[in-house]
Amino acid sequence: AVGLSENIPEDIKKLVTLSDEALSISQDHITLTQRALIESVFLKNCEQAITYAEKATASSPNAIGLQLLGISFVSCGEFSKGIKNLENALLKTPNDTDFIITKNLLTSYLMNREFKLASQLADRIVIDGFPSLYILKAYAKAKEGKTRNAKKILADYNSLPNILNKEQFIAKLGAIN
Repeated sequence: AVGLSENIPEDIKKLVTLSDEALSISQDHITLTQRALIESVFLKNCEQAITYAEKATASSPNAIGLQLLGISFVSCGEFSKGIKNLENALLKTPNDTDFIITKNLLTSYLMNREFKLASQLADRIVIDGFPSLYILKAYAKAKEGKTRNAKKILADYNSLPNILNKEQFIAKLGAIN
């Protein structure tokens, strides 16, 4: 895993090499999606990422693929395409029990300043046991002008066991600004 890498540039080169080999064998939604993610997240090459992501989107990806394509598009500032893929991923996975798709979609709405959609999505989910969703939901409510509601959500968050300390909380909240 790159996160555990002792030599990130070398490991990214290996990822690209493996991706090239996979693409030479098959250009299906899996290999195209993987390459789009590599280009957007690791190489920061949005032009190539979008090219691969558009090809992958056209090849009917599954929910995981749609989510990864959504992340690729959003990472490159293509919010409408990213959000559409994330919404479709959530439609294919209505029981998003680990909230990974939901969290990515909620974050994308916020990044695209679609606060009402973010707030509506946040209202549909039960966030107990998912502390990061409290922060996203409170932020959406605050941006929508529902300050009292946002403060209640943060109070609920602060009553959770093992909450972040104040500095960590402010850093996480600042990251979504």
